Amino acid sequence: MKKLQHKIIGGLLAASALFVGAASYIGLNGMGYHKLMERQETGTVHFWYTNDLLTNYYNNVASVYNQLHRGANVVPKLVSASEYLEKIYQASIQGEEYPDMYVITSDAMEKAYLAGLTMPVEAEDKVRHAFPNVAVEAASYEDTLLGYPFYFDTSTLVYNKTMLETVAWDQFRIQAEAEGVKNPESIVVPEEDIARLVNVMIPETIDELITLSNNLEAPEGLETVFKWNINDIFFNYFYLGEYAALTDKEIDIYNENTAACMEIFKNVTEYFYMDAETVSTESILQEFMEGKVLFTILDSESALKLENANKEGLISFEYDYARTPDPGKILQEEEAQTENVMVYEGRPLSVTNVVVVNGYTNYPETTNDFAQFLTMEHTAIDQLYERTGYIPASIYAKTTTNMEKVFKSEYAESATVPPYMATRNFWMLLENAFNQIWDGADPQATLEEIENQLKNQIPQ
Repeated sequence: MKKLQHKIIGGLLAASALFVGAASYIGLNGMGYHKLMERQETGTVHFWYTNDLLTNYYNNVASVYNQLHRGANVVPKLVSASEYLEKIYQASIQGEEYPDMYVITSDAMEKAYLAGLTMPVEAEDKVRHAFPNVAVEAASYEDTLLGYPFYFDTSTLVYNKTMLETVAWDQFRIQAEAEGVKNPESIVVPEEDIARLVNVMIPETIDELITLSNNLEAPEGLETVFKWNINDIFFNYFYLGEYAALTDKEIDIYNENTAACMEIFKNVTEYFYMDAETVSTESILQEFMEGKVLFTILDSESALKLENANKEGLISFEYDYARTPDPGKILQEEEAQTENVMVYEGRPLSVTNVVVVNGYTNYPETTNDFAQFLTMEHTAIDQLYERTGYIPASIYAKTTTNMEKVFKSEYAESATVPPYMATRNFWMLLENAFNQIWDGADPQATLEEIENQLKNQIPQ
């Protein structure tokens, strides 16, 4: 929950200054979502945000927009994250330089809606076509699209590619030795054959990770095959995400599928020991960079730290990204005679930052137009990752690295944080449940207890 709270409260990644000139806009045609306004509203459009790491970016994008739109005056303003929506509401009802638009995380959508601080987006069809379904869901409340998805965070698998290549070469050496080759250490294996075997070894399920761990002759320096932050629900949620439901109309945390997935989670404790008292995302990232961990799960913030360390020459090996493994297979007792197995799918959690137009604004046309420019126009979104490290939610944003591609693919299949105020303590309850199961508690009884607690809090 520490990671989830961190994402909701404030901003995730390191940022550098963005310089965007009007000429760069003119040279890009975009996707046709944004157009110069035919009629201008006069007045200053105030844009509030809480993430100081994006200050330079917002100021430059607003400057470009103002140059391109005669009479437009969009002014970004950094505001403390403490009681953020309360400040927006008070300023709005008092009419004192309140924000015409602002950025919030998707979990706060219900609170903003009930306070009258939202309005349905303009050009809804265009917005829906420009973003994956999870982004549209994150920017909606009660099936009404109330914001423009901007950037996101989720988690994915990262692996030591150099070490896997070493393991692959060892497999060819062992095979050559078994075939009677006199000097198997000197064999030459084509790079494409090594790459093919590496791809096979990248696990699609947790049980494949366990199999690899059991059969692997550990290369020098490797301490564990798989390690991740078991204390943080943001990194654990993929075990349950495909089969759990948490809305104001449905609470389904304990069912046959979630129970089976948590049995798989419990089995992991037998193969990948971790001390919950000492493990953290920061410590695991450091161990991975030192070559002690073969596979781990990182979020965008940690992945950016990895990328920056690599640029500084602090990492001595190649690494890459892949989709988070599914929980895997489980053999049901009644199926044991036929050896049929059930493969359980995974689904990670995601947080989306959304640009919202204030229901109190006096300049809805200009405000919506700038919101579209900021979140959908190539001038802005194609520079976002390069200049700040944030990954834009738009499916049309330019992607140049495999990191971006994998994270965007993971995001498209992720589960968004629910917007409901009544379910806020769910994350603490679920995080505690994972810790209890890791320490040996019964998965079914633990999940059933959480569901009962939630149903008592939120009458269905």
